Amino acid sequence: MERTLCSACNAAILSSEAVFCHKCGARIEAAVEQINSQPPQTASCAPDLGVNANNEKEEGKKEINDSENAAVTGGVSKKSVSPPEWSFRNFWLEFQRNYYRVPFTASVVIMLAALAYAFSPIDFVSGAPLISWIDDALILACASLNLLHCGVDISKHSENVTFQRIKLMMIPLSIVVIFFMWFCVNIVLILFHKQA
Repeated sequence: MERTLCSACNAAILSSEAVFCHKCGARIEAAVEQINSQPPQTASCAPDLGVNANNEKEEGKKEINDSENAAVTGGVSKKSVSPPEWSFRNFWLEFQRNYYRVPFTASVVIMLAALAYAFSPIDFVSGAPLISWIDDALILACASLNLLHCGVDISKHSENVTFQRIKLMMIPLSIVVIFFMWFCVNIVLILFHKQA
């Protein structure tokens, strides 16, 4: 089996169907050439007399029976199309496929909540005025980054990958910094209360 390499970073491409490199996000030339070299598929005029013809006849009979049953039951067919069952796994996979994009309305709500938190007198890190501004700034930065990501078109792969990587670094780092500041401020306040 021939391995395809990315022309930009020389990383091995994991899937033969990949159009973009998983490591650097560059367009893979071999995949694009392969897609462009394939002839367009057209419908065949000659019928296939094999198994497919028999399956089509059976499916046609089922459709006729379903339409007859729908007429008898008042327009409601036995086949009901139900949406796929919601699960956290499906949600997470779709979220990853979309470069960790949050919908626009949710991003606006997150930004408004961050603004309300920044201007409210309630702070997660309280007791140290300058340090409490840092957590406000970090929360506003994460919310604005999330809102800016919504403005990028989903078809622009490299921009979306850049936003994805920045979000994956900035949001966990901000959470760690805020909890560390909260811990340090509380330790200092406890030590000062013991001395007094």
